[in-house]
Amino acid sequence: MEDKKYLKVIFAVLGMAVVLVALSQLGLLKKKGGEKGDEKTWRAEQEQSVAGLIRAGDITKCDDISYKAADGIAYKTVCINNIALKKALENGDYEWCKKLDDKLFSIADCNRQVVFAKLQKENNLSVCDSAPSPELKDQCIMGYWNQKAVSANDEVICKNITDAQASGACKDNVLIEQLIKKPSSVQCTQFSEGLKNDCEQFKLAKTATSTNRFASCRTILHPQLQFACER
Repeated sequence: MEDKKYLKVIFAVLGMAVVLVALSQLGLLKKKGGEKGDEKTWRAEQEQSVAGLIRAGDITKCDDISYKAADGIAYKTVCINNIALKKALENGDYEWCKKLDDKLFSIADCNRQVVFAKLQKENNLSVCDSAPSPELKDQCIMGYWNQKAVSANDEVICKNITDAQASGACKDNVLIEQLIKKPSSVQCTQFSEGLKNDCEQFKLAKTATSTNRFASCRTILHPQLQFACER
């Protein structure tokens, strides 16, 4: 079940830019209510210092950080996580993922981002051989054939995926690309059960007035189709 949980993520990450964990996204830059001016200034200085270390990319410098955020999370951990993730993705190196704390950011997610970043860059099935776990290798192989099928606009390529659910998701992805480019070229009955309604709403939106089009688009659950619908 673990593999199936990530099927949608696998196929989505191939077309998405990977965003590093920013300090502000972790909620670490929030100030305590009632802090004095000097305290706020001090915290702002520490935050700027950590941000500078992250930009510089020298992970050994993170060891010099001793202070914590208002909620108790160590800035040292935030510094290490950001640099390790950035290095892992830049170098395609799973060893950097091992430096993560596995709490604020998980090692498994880092490994997954690395393998799919490498797959997108190299477009070679051999990338999957270096995956650090059998599960991730299987996900990588499924992602490779999905990417191949969508690029070639050929759902027959999806048959290379042995998992029935993943193969069906691959076919849906090919049909989604066709639907976006030319709605009349696809019959909604070709989709798996969960996407038939999205297909119908997408087609309806493309023939509706601007007001009704927006309403139809908002009923679509698939994020790629909803985004294409509202454009």
